[in-house]
Amino acid sequence: MGWMVRLMSLLPVLAIFTAACSAAPPTRPQPRQLPDLQDASIDESSGLAASAANPGLLWTHNDSGNAPCLYLIGLDGRNRGTYRPQITRQTRFYPALERGEPAQVKNVDWEDIAGFSRDGRNYLLIGDIGDNDAGRASVMLYLVEEPVLRPAPAPPPPPNAPLGVIARYEVVYQDGPHNAESLAYDPGENVVYILSKTRFHPRPKDDQLPRLYRVELPDFPTPPQAAATRPSTMPAAGPVVARYVAEVRYGVATAMDFSRDGVHAVVRNYLGVFEFTREPGQAWAQVLASKAELVPSPLLHQGEAVCYGLDGRTLYVTSEGRPCPLWELPAPASR
Repeated sequence: MGWMVRLMSLLPVLAIFTAACSAAPPTRPQPRQLPDLQDASIDESSGLAASAANPGLLWTHNDSGNAPCLYLIGLDGRNRGTYRPQITRQTRFYPALERGEPAQVKNVDWEDIAGFSRDGRNYLLIGDIGDNDAGRASVMLYLVEEPVLRPAPAPPPPPNAPLGVIARYEVVYQDGPHNAESLAYDPGENVVYILSKTRFHPRPKDDQLPRLYRVELPDFPTPPQAAATRPSTMPAAGPVVARYVAEVRYGVATAMDFSRDGVHAVVRNYLGVFEFTREPGQAWAQVLASKAELVPSPLLHQGEAVCYGLDGRTLYVTSEGRPCPLWELPAPASR
């Protein structure tokens, strides 16, 4: 009977070991599907930005061939306002308008949007930077200030509510035209970065790797009350120059964003979402040339938009097509 006694004495230990082995590992947040965007007008969501003026809401827009509109959407998929950026008498142009040039906002190929705050004001920078055939002599950036929704029970803004453009920047690349779908704002440098887009099978004239460009925008930004005292155009020698910085390893980039603290960057392509972490003193050229961490995300039909939430830890993605899906992604496991 000795072996039976020994077995009985081991049963409590075996029970504890079995319980430890069967216990579920610690869970962490997973991608969460939010309601689809309800506005049927949003059928080619190509850019996303978190709203600082209206926390909990996001900005998006369609790409080429659509009206030049910005859509303010909730995480419940509802449209909270549609705005149409417009040139006003206070709009500044870089360079100045040529005689006879029409002053209007066009959606030649809106591909991304960046949100940022400066001196207590909240701005959006619209990137009309798409150029599939790399044939545009210049691309356009439009700067607007975020409108603030009035709290309920105030009525929502009217459809296509006018939104004055603070400045229009014409941009040329230092080394000739490039197709790009990725735009981000660096809060520390107060400059904009554009990342070119490659193809899965690049042609001889295409970028073989994505190229990062730094864009210093003149007089950027100026509060509207100061702009009101300025003439409608400002003299400038020529378009703003996007200066080459470095090549990036992650190809076919369709969207990019920097966290508002300037520590993290996210780049999206058709296959995934990738996050980079910036060490103190590092330049973005070094950061985006380093190894990224994969962000858990669904594989969507044609994913061309990504942005950080205001917390810098949550990300949001959409996809072109109808219905337009909206997903919330957690930060990578290392954070």
